[in-house]
Amino acid sequence: MMVDMSKVSWLTKAQIDLEAHELLNQWKICTGQEIKPPIPVEAIAEKYLEFTLEYDNLEEILGIPDVLGATWAEEKRMVINNSLLDGVEGRITFTCGHEIGHWILHRKYLFGQFTPLESPSIYAGDGGNRKHQLLIEDGVKAPPLLTGFTRFRHLHNSDQPTVVCRLSTSKLRGEWQADYFSSCLLMPQEEVENAYKRAFGTTPIFIYNEKSCFGRNNPVVIDPALDTAKEIAQKVISEGNFTNVSKEAMCYRLNELGLLINLASKSLVEQFKAIKPSINQK
Repeated sequence: MMVDMSKVSWLTKAQIDLEAHELLNQWKICTGQEIKPPIPVEAIAEKYLEFTLEYDNLEEILGIPDVLGATWAEEKRMVINNSLLDGVEGRITFTCGHEIGHWILHRKYLFGQFTPLESPSIYAGDGGNRKHQLLIEDGVKAPPLLTGFTRFRHLHNSDQPTVVCRLSTSKLRGEWQADYFSSCLLMPQEEVENAYKRAFGTTPIFIYNEKSCFGRNNPVVIDPALDTAKEIAQKVISEGNFTNVSKEAMCYRLNELGLLINLASKSLVEQFKAIKPSINQK
């Protein structure tokens, strides 16, 4: 059964951010390490959520264009389009975070029954009890690996993915939610704000012009403009060690957090759309 991403329930940004934050907290408990960028989304998918993560030619497999990723929920399998391997830096990790977002936010639309060991409220975005009981193995406490609620009855044709993420459907409600989840997961608010503070201080940067007065890649000063927005993002990426995040994604995150305020006549989306490469571009 494929989920219709235009019909999923409305979630606020705060709700989505809370889900991403909770997942990071559970990963912290699982590993015993502080959460610091770069966030290991592939490891979270494979070692915590127990998904198989693959890279393959999804357009050929599914017979449709502009595919970024797909998830076979019953098989616990995520596949990222291998064309992204040669694409924009950070696109693979963002797509992986996006697929994780579908599992965390939209899994409740897939399965009507859970085993007795399961708790459908975990990461379901339904306001359920988040005080998860820890398991004890060899005397060491560890969080549940979210395996209980993955042992469901096989009801559907596993040849068809449960979720297919395409560029052409990116504005659907569920796809936006998964995008926002990935942003919160890869770029936690506190980490971004701390990195921005180290790079630029506490005052937000305002953009009024499309083009910088001093030109791009100026070694002395960054003049805030749409054509230098990615340089601003790169400063934050470097300060915060967000090595698996693209400059474009960081621009959007800074804008979302009120640290990069665009007052120019053209939006960030319009600015980047003009230069965004095709996912098949080599």
